[in-house]
Amino acid sequence: MHSTSRQGDATDGPVFRPARAAAAVSDMDLRLLRVFMAVVENGGFAAAEVALNKSKSAISVDISGLEQRLGMRLCERGRAGFALTAEGETVRQAAMALFESLERFTADVSASANRLTGRVTLAVIDNIGSIAAEPMIAAIRAYRQRHPAVQLSIQSGSASEVERAVLDRTAQVGISVLPRVAPALEARELFVEDQLLYCGRAHPLFEARDAALTPEVIAQHPVTSFTLGDPAPRGLARGAQADNLDCLILVVLAGVDLGFLPPHYARRWAEAGELRLIRPDLYRRQSNFYLMSLKASNAAPVTRELIAVLGDAFAAHPVTDEAFLSCGLKQASEHRDLTGAHGPAVWQD
Repeated sequence: MHSTSRQGDATDGPVFRPARAAAAVSDMDLRLLRVFMAVVENGGFAAAEVALNKSKSAISVDISGLEQRLGMRLCERGRAGFALTAEGETVRQAAMALFESLERFTADVSASANRLTGRVTLAVIDNIGSIAAEPMIAAIRAYRQRHPAVQLSIQSGSASEVERAVLDRTAQVGISVLPRVAPALEARELFVEDQLLYCGRAHPLFEARDAALTPEVIAQHPVTSFTLGDPAPRGLARGAQADNLDCLILVVLAGVDLGFLPPHYARRWAEAGELRLIRPDLYRRQSNFYLMSLKASNAAPVTRELIAVLGDAFAAHPVTDEAFLSCGLKQASEHRDLTGAHGPAVWQD
């Protein structure tokens, strides 16, 4: 239901009056908008109960009150599940901008007193701790020590989820793989992760002789890939798609497809004899990890400081994959020119 005014009896739900004339936002409006945003972020009334520490019925009363104050229906709720109306999406975006402005005001005032306060959210790709724990730990420690009054929130997700969180402003800073940099993003490369080709124990190539693993033979077997803009490697067919490393490894271990994996991530299964490395002299790909934020000259001081701290930490603690080095290969950061006739084929995400 998308109309801004509706007539009906009590059994049809709230009766919406024409929206009131624009007025100053009151404390009541802010409280109700925070409830609304919590419901949206948690995907429904029931899921928001814990976050708000309120009953579902109390949340429903608040949302109905906000709808009455605004003169529009914000969401559909019922057996079909929770969903925003077109007006609800408009209010969500406006409320997000409003709360960002309030936080920026608080941060700017605090900065003038040489003390940062407020909140900042960092979104990182799943499993980043397996390759970049040292710089991440250093950055978190440094940020907390310098700005103990700032509430730092860290969340993880797939590459697409991290990018979307920054674009949607639910996170101010992100660290993830970017196949291509969106025009709205400011992106700075942090490090390059090398990946090698593996197969699982149940795969036909697992027991093959080394001499039999020619490019022609390998090309007969599809390669699982990531969902987000992951190109099929040259000469190899695309197989199943996975959203993240935890999903991709399951496909490879099942013996269904080959898969490119970071050696540091694959090590436990390789050492247990569940994975076999396939021609590291020929097959290798690289993923570029970026520090990203929205292109905005008015970013809050807490955001600018987090970006600076993360950049310094990754510069002071370069990312290295010891498992990759143990394969007798150089990392991309050490040796980029690997596309010659005698070097491995390199695909860069």
